[in-house]
Amino acid sequence: MEEFRKLKKEDLYQIMNVAMKSYSRMDVENYVMDDILSSFDNNQRYKIELYGFFRNGILVHFSGLAKQLGIGGSYELRLGTTLPEFRRMGYCRRSIERRIAIIAERERNYKCLIQVTTRLPELFEEFEFKRTGYESRTGFIHMIKEMH
Repeated sequence: MEEFRKLKKEDLYQIMNVAMKSYSRMDVENYVMDDILSSFDNNQRYKIELYGFFRNGILVHFSGLAKQLGIGGSYELRLGTTLPEFRRMGYCRRSIERRIAIIAERERNYKCLIQVTTRLPELFEEFEFKRTGYESRTGFIHMIKEMH
């Protein structure tokens, strides 16, 4: 049985398990951990919402989205990783679809912009994200998608 839902503080152990098995130690220490912890800290202004796919009660994929501060109608897709043994099963693709649908529902009467930095630009191009021309030193490509 499969379930997609917003993650809660009670899911933190499983979130960390997926993160530690899916990201390099350097990525976990440098940005993943901060993103995960900020999602459950009510004192944070910039707050990431985490969503996950569970398979038979086990978290196999999680990803996040965040509304940009000070920029109305602008969102960022963050994180997005799957346990190695569950990769190539469509979890990332379906996660992108679900997060775009969540944003579209929130902004249904307004124009909005979604940003992402990724090492897999081809995946996001399938969802009509466009490359901005910016690439980080670590190989992340910045992309945007306008929604009406």
